[in-house]
Amino acid sequence: NERRLASSSRTRQAREEEIADIMHRLQVQDRELGALTAGETVSVDDVRRTLSGSTCVEYYVSDHGTTAFVLTEHDLRAVNLDLTREQITAYVSRLRFQIEKWGYGDDYVRKRGDALQRTLASELRTLGRLLWEPLGITGERVTVVPHGPLHSLPFHAFLDADGEPLLARHTFTWLPSSSANQYLGRPSPRPGRSQGARVLAVGVTDEGIPEVNEEVARVRRAFKQGRMLRGNRATRRRFMAEAEKADVVHIATHGAFREDDPYFSALRLSDGWMSLYDLYDMKLSADLVCLSACQSGRSWTGAGDELVGLARGFLHAGARSLVVSLWPVQDDSTAVLMEELYRRVGAGVPVEEALRQAMLKIREEWPHPYHWAPFVVMGRGGEIAPGRRNTV
Repeated sequence: NERRLASSSRTRQAREEEIADIMHRLQVQDRELGALTAGETVSVDDVRRTLSGSTCVEYYVSDHGTTAFVLTEHDLRAVNLDLTREQITAYVSRLRFQIEKWGYGDDYVRKRGDALQRTLASELRTLGRLLWEPLGITGERVTVVPHGPLHSLPFHAFLDADGEPLLARHTFTWLPSSSANQYLGRPSPRPGRSQGARVLAVGVTDEGIPEVNEEVARVRRAFKQGRMLRGNRATRRRFMAEAEKADVVHIATHGAFREDDPYFSALRLSDGWMSLYDLYDMKLSADLVCLSACQSGRSWTGAGDELVGLARGFLHAGARSLVVSLWPVQDDSTAVLMEELYRRVGAGVPVEEALRQAMLKIREEWPHPYHWAPFVVMGRGGEIAPGRRNTV
């Protein structure tokens, strides 16, 4: 009934506008919520205290040019880049178009594979030359704080002058804003967790992602303790209850990004969708949350670079680090990548280094970045807290 549908749509829009107004007022009142959802002003010394030996690269993109601020424990440099917002947006669009072509199907790739590889390599080399090489970064560990359209770019896949990805030389973490880092501390060890980290592995499958059940089973087997929620058991209520007791949370399902209102982006569970607002109501103490879902790291950036997406919701809920995807992922290669990631994380390798090693391993079998480069570590990074490390 078109009349009822229109009425329901108006009612939904009014409720969403009311929720958005409430959230805006809460951001003003709550400094931590504001920092994790819209960013706040912090001093250079505040940021420097969180570096722990890494190099922080924070970008600022405007209509007239781009500036990269390179901060180490002993130095701060501002590097002006001859790239406008309009130019970067065009590069991002071309790159995503080339990457996602690889997902058109085996027949399409088989006929055009070499040409697709060459075209994508050219785009990644251009981005490396324009956005990275002028910075002169030599440190191994790098934290990237993007701005505007740069949030969508896989910096680790940029190519250097030798045609090698930056991943071969650097270990990356991402932050939505420099101010967020001060709220991402190490959780305190909890009683009863000396036998190893506790994992919650959640999977909701359909014909588009048939390998999810096997992926979730592999993740569960990588840890001594934990639970699986699959199929009809993966309800919103059960997820929220179990996630608050877990050290590692792995979610393999579809993610939806709402272009019209990013605050209502969501993850699909068996009995409905879990939105950003649901996450704001959770209290996590997980060292790692992995969103093995299509475009789980995708976000919208506003005029003040307010980055809104599922990742911010999990950070605000208390997650120390997240692994999220920048584009739709491939089922088979993702399942293997996750197995490689957790084998290393369980052995005490820091999350960002574990992901780097896993991606390099996957690249040997699947050389196209579509397979090995969709995931990034957002947050503090580091290993699973001492006393809860898994033995693999």
